[in-house]
Amino acid sequence: TIPSLFITWTGPEFVEVYDDVLRVIEFVRPGLVVVDSFFTPGHDAVRQLQMNHVVLSPTSIRDFITIDQPRGEAFWKFPITASEFPYPLPWHLIPSNILIWARLMSVMIPSCFFGRIHELTAYRKSHGIDNPVHPLQSLTQGSSILIASAPAIEYPIVIPPSIVPCGPILAEPRSLDAVDPDLASWLASAPTVLINLGSHVQYDKEKATNFARMITHVLGQTDLQILWKFNRKGIDYSTDFFHVLNVEVAGPRLRMVCYCEG
Repeated sequence: TIPSLFITWTGPEFVEVYDDVLRVIEFVRPGLVVVDSFFTPGHDAVRQLQMNHVVLSPTSIRDFITIDQPRGEAFWKFPITASEFPYPLPWHLIPSNILIWARLMSVMIPSCFFGRIHELTAYRKSHGIDNPVHPLQSLTQGSSILIASAPAIEYPIVIPPSIVPCGPILAEPRSLDAVDPDLASWLASAPTVLINLGSHVQYDKEKATNFARMITHVLGQTDLQILWKFNRKGIDYSTDFFHVLNVEVAGPRLRMVCYCEG
């Protein structure tokens, strides 16, 4: 259910995790605690201890503040997340956008006041958590939020001071020359397009075939080369998939890898 996406623990599981977080904080005594946006026991712990903290989120700015936009813009201007509606929201899709919001609230509000989230909130309070957070409570109240995004790639929304769009936070990578000299040499040979939909994406035959057609077209029309990060898990490697890749066109200008080391 939708509520379980926000708080996945049973009461005893939640309190066990919460108590562990308290013990770690009290042992380390950090000057600042960084809490994942979905880690609700951590939010409860830092608020209970009144610790200096920031929230770290890998998602979009709009996931936190679209509903807080002026003039009710969440309903008539911005498409609700996962609707696949375009932006700006066309007039004829505004009623559908509002209906999806209404459906979401019809699930969340009863759960917060009568259902599973309400029961978990009561359990948390009974175990000494004075002000437990819940899905209808904005994390922007009392917390600064670091978001791995940038205003330039977001909708034109009003961003409050508590939201800090810091861009991606990345570990310093090892040199590709040291990790994969062959790939480094290949990348240096021509301008390269990287196709990377993320490690969680799995290609079915239809999607893989469509990408193969697109790659053949691009390579046939340009001097570019393409590095395709391709998750092979679950793919049927029949000729139905590979025959659309024009080998004469692609040749050495196409590389498919499961993982990029550099």
